[in-house]
Amino acid sequence: MMKKNKMPAPLFLVQVIRILKSQMYTHIKGKYLVVLLCIMVLALALRLINLNMPLWGDETLTWAYSRGTPFIEMLQNAPKKTILYYALMHFTISAFGITPWAMRILSVFFGIAILPLVYWGMREASFSKEDSLISTLLVATSSMLIYYSQEARAYSMLAFLGVLSLILLFRCFQNPIPINLVLYSISLILIAYTFRYGFLLVGGFILCALLYRHWRLATITLIFSTVINLDIFINYLQKSSEGITFKGGASGDPTDIKAITSLVNSLTTGTLGMQTITKIPNAHSLKFPIANVNFILPVIGALIIGLILFIFIKNRKLFSSLQKQFIDILAISILIPILLALILGSPILPKPQWLLRGLIYIWPLYFMFLTAAASKSKAKIYLIAVVVLLNIISLLPYYTIYKRFIDVTAFDQLNTQVTEKDLVIADPFYMYNLIDYYYDGSAPMVGYHPTKGWIDIEQMAFSNDFGLIPIEENPNPIGDIFFYYGRFHSDWIESYPNNRIFFYNSKSRTWTEY
Repeated sequence: MMKKNKMPAPLFLVQVIRILKSQMYTHIKGKYLVVLLCIMVLALALRLINLNMPLWGDETLTWAYSRGTPFIEMLQNAPKKTILYYALMHFTISAFGITPWAMRILSVFFGIAILPLVYWGMREASFSKEDSLISTLLVATSSMLIYYSQEARAYSMLAFLGVLSLILLFRCFQNPIPINLVLYSISLILIAYTFRYGFLLVGGFILCALLYRHWRLATITLIFSTVINLDIFINYLQKSSEGITFKGGASGDPTDIKAITSLVNSLTTGTLGMQTITKIPNAHSLKFPIANVNFILPVIGALIIGLILFIFIKNRKLFSSLQKQFIDILAISILIPILLALILGSPILPKPQWLLRGLIYIWPLYFMFLTAAASKSKAKIYLIAVVVLLNIISLLPYYTIYKRFIDVTAFDQLNTQVTEKDLVIADPFYMYNLIDYYYDGSAPMVGYHPTKGWIDIEQMAFSNDFGLIPIEENPNPIGDIFFYYGRFHSDWIESYPNNRIFFYNSKSRTWTEY
């Protein structure tokens, strides 16, 4: 049996700092450092444009989970699948408040922090400084990564940790010393508690370790992912036994041909490709007025991918063994999560969900792969220029047309229109967080659940416990009833024949009598 040497904690931290300093930042200096900083400034500017757009439904759910006090109680009640993000957001709210830009600044931070990681990863695999900067530029201008860097949800943080964990995995392949193994293991924990779809990336890591016969890495990855999964499952059972069943909404469609086209479109043209994703708010508006343009651009992007793959296969012998291994790891870490996500959306599961945004970490890996695969080609500059151009083109409708939450006017009107005699209903009930964030009028609020009936959402809004709280007596408003967001098959409507009932008409942007 090998004898284990225990390293004192302070010495361990010193060694971590030395590794980061010597391995990451000494890769770049002089004019290359200036260029990297310029790219980071560009990325920051792109992520600050329209940052203060109104929060939409799921972002207000982040606010609801993260604002809870005290901090320990908030940790106990927030969903464990994203607990790390909610913990950081808790302190972000304390420092900056709850305005839209303040709620999104954490995502902006991770959207910028990912850039030096991308550069570092390319240099670790011995790609040139120029190629490393190119991949960084692609990530900086990706409309898909910009989109999630401007959303108060865990996706930008997940993308950051995805790149970090892959680099640490690659370092372990080259030098499996204890410090690298520990850092890699920590990254797995961070991914697990940032977003559950990070487990799909871990599946790619396990396959990489098995293919390259790194048995220790495969074992570490498998054990950590199993233990963390078990912890989340036990927590889920505990919450269920306590009657806490509301976890925030749904989210994804079953796998079909649209899932494939959405993936290809979003990889090649970012948010422009999101027009094919029905679950993304207002995604249909992310397109150019000329329909053919929205078809031609993704096709061009797909052709570029195919051409780069062909060139890479043809020139594979020109790459060093280190570079080939890195490219293989990138490819596996992109394809395996996609395959597993497609399976999760298939009918073989009881609740199929193909969740494209849960794969956000493949975008920076995809841009790193494209740059690496094209690096030995004489046409590299032209191929990459087309990818950059597609990134820029996809930003045009995103910045000029897209509105993250178009119904904000509903609450501007509601706050001035209702009186204490009226009633505001969240139907479906899970919209209560959205209403609670925007609404500050004098009318009381209730929610409606199709099986449990009336829900006390005012009590839910002031509690860290997101279990449903029924109301024993039916509401009896004297005045008008306003319900959001317009579900016309509600059973309760017939119970109020003497009250005027209004729903928000998103087409006319006014409250319309039912």
